[in-house]
Amino acid sequence: MPSYSDLAAAFDTVDHEILLKRLRVTFGVQSSALAWFRSYLADRTQHVRWGGKCSTPTDIICGVPQASVLGPILFIIYTADVAPIVGEHGRLLHQ
Repeated sequence: MPSYSDLAAAFDTVDHEILLKRLRVTFGVQSSALAWFRSYLADRTQHVRWGGKCSTPTDIICGVPQASVLGPILFIIYTADVAPIVGEHGRLLHQ
């Protein structure tokens, strides 16, 4: 029987440092382009608005921006090394 991994809220779990390393090592992104990605991911906050009131903003330390053009692309880049690892263990991956 096949086993599956649930990737619910997966965009929220992307480690920024691992993503930046993947961009640099696997995809060859360097210099100002890498600095741009670092800046894009840095200094983000979130808050909850309900009933006309807002919670205190909280720093975002992981995840990629959702509802953005780059969010899905960055997630694909982040998970790019998963398929070969799964294959090395004789498993099938459905993405």
